[in-house]
Amino acid sequence: DYCLLQLEPELCHELEAGRSLVIRGEKNEHAVICSKDKTYDMKIADTSNMLLFIPSGETPEQLRADKATTNVLHPEIAGFSNHFWELRRCRPKLKKLKRLLLENSYEGPDSEKERIDTNSKYTTEDFLDLVQASEEEIMHQLKVLKACQVQGYWRILDFDYEMKLLNHVTQLIYS
Repeated sequence: DYCLLQLEPELCHELEAGRSLVIRGEKNEHAVICSKDKTYDMKIADTSNMLLFIPSGETPEQLRADKATTNVLHPEIAGFSNHFWELRRCRPKLKKLKRLLLENSYEGPDSEKERIDTNSKYTTEDFLDLVQASEEEIMHQLKVLKACQVQGYWRILDFDYEMKLLNHVTQLIYS
């Protein structure tokens, strides 16, 4: 089986440069495809024309460039389809990132020792697996949310702990 994917020139350049595209989304979510810095919605588009897959086919530009060839071509058709995946730039789906971070806010080293680790902690790789956004969009949102890494896991500081730290800093300044 073959699937056609309609790419805008920018994404073609990404692939030609050796970079990859990643499809993200859990079973209960609509899939998106991500480059290093952008997110695209994927939708199946139908066409009334039959689309043929010709492995060694030439584009019209290549045929025009080779004007000396006037032979009739007999290409091998490897497959066909009447639909393709259409990509549209979309906003990254970042609400899930905040929800995951709020599951286990950081309350300081003392409460970490007391806490039985029942809540989830997430690494960058975990977020890349769970959140429907490009890597750059995820990292930007982590900065916006003022998340920090504690022992390799991304965490949001608990408000009370943040105020406690601020109090310590101001006491140090005035002492």
